[in-house]
Amino acid sequence: MESFFGGLLNGQTPLTEFIPRYERGLERRREGERKEDFDTSNFQPFLQTKEPMEEQCRRLYTLAIFKVFQKELLQCYSYLGFKIYEEGPLSRYLVRKCGHDDMEKHVLRVFQILELREVPSRYILHRWTRNAEDGVFPDRESWSSSQELKSLML
Repeated sequence: MESFFGGLLNGQTPLTEFIPRYERGLERRREGERKEDFDTSNFQPFLQTKEPMEEQCRRLYTLAIFKVFQKELLQCYSYLGFKIYEEGPLSRYLVRKCGHDDMEKHVLRVFQILELREVPSRYILHRWTRNAEDGVFPDRESWSSSQELKSLML
């Protein structure tokens, strides 16, 4: 509520004041979305690596989401990773930040170990893409299971 109304409302705000404040909050949000759309359409961020994955995400994601992805991609270089378990199609990797044994994460490091050149399409959330407003969404058949569909929805 705070992020939408900017502290303009509380439990004592009369309904006659709520509606105009709500409309102002809605207009601020729409203006932010218009600015993000404009920036995404008109600005091409610089690539900071030679990773095909970075180029792929620059093409697919909105500018704001691409900047988040790019930051994570750069951070993943400070992680070490190696396979610790394999049985059939199941593999497990240990990924740790250099000098921080307690910090485990970073699927992008695993993608690099696997020599994936692009982010698999099932990990690209449609709502973060440039064409999210177009209503284009992958066919349900492209997901391998209903569990994956539930994960995407979440």
